[in-house]
Amino acid sequence: MDWFRNIIFAGVCFSVVNAAIEEMIFRGILWELASEEWNQATALGVTAVLFGVGHLEGYPPGPIGAVMAGLYGVTLGTLRWWTGGLGLASVCHVGADATIFCILAETGAFDTH
Repeated sequence: MDWFRNIIFAGVCFSVVNAAIEEMIFRGILWELASEEWNQATALGVTAVLFGVGHLEGYPPGPIGAVMAGLYGVTLGTLRWWTGGLGLASVCHVGADATIFCILAETGAFDTH
């Protein structure tokens, strides 16, 4: 039972912290820089590409994972553009990270024995 509580705690922490940091970087700082220099459409494209490249070693790893993350970056960026803030994109990102964490847990990626 302790293992289960620990894995749940780890999953929640990972999902919330990772999403918060990535949203602040990609749809926060980088979005603002790109949209001030060019426009919001360009910010959407630039941040989505950078988000994809940043996930080359994510799950799933490699080019396919990067393309998937880039497409998800378009979705998150569209939410950012549509709402004018990071809230909805962040909540969706937490959900995606929690799903990835559950998939990895189910496949035994965190087994220590």
